[in-house]
Amino acid sequence: MYCTVIDHKRNGNIAMPTEMNGMSNRAKSETRDGMRIDWDMPIPMDDGIVLRADVFRPTAEGRYPVLLTYGPYAKGLAFQEGYAKIWEILAREHPDVIAGSTNKYQNWEVCDPEKWVPEGYVCVRIDSRGAARLLASRPRRAGPTAFSERTSVKASVNSR
Repeated sequence: MYCTVIDHKRNGNIAMPTEMNGMSNRAKSETRDGMRIDWDMPIPMDDGIVLRADVFRPTAEGRYPVLLTYGPYAKGLAFQEGYAKIWEILAREHPDVIAGSTNKYQNWEVCDPEKWVPEGYVCVRIDSRGAARLLASRPRRAGPTAFSERTSVKASVNSR
């Protein structure tokens, strides 16, 4: 999967909120720490639920490979805040993992955009159904191998 960064209105395979025909606009875009970051970008599913993605990309226009993650671990929760004990162990036993980054965008089991974006990648994080900010919209019980989860990942990748 590649993401072509053209301008702030349309960004490759991720639809911007102005294109979502009346969906609530919780999304926010900003440029900081050498990246363009789109927070809570909506990805509508066929059953009416809206998944939310955070997108970290280079600031320069171009075509970039995408590292996509989809899961229940709260894309907006910093690793060191949500999993403090495990973070301490990681920092102590594997300092190379946290070296070269402020780690403020680091999450559980996903790539660190401060390391990957400068290398020419786009990092996309999608909260799965019933995870994090999606709980407020429509809580669901579904594991990562449930049919609805598999179809949501496929639809997320294929959106636009």
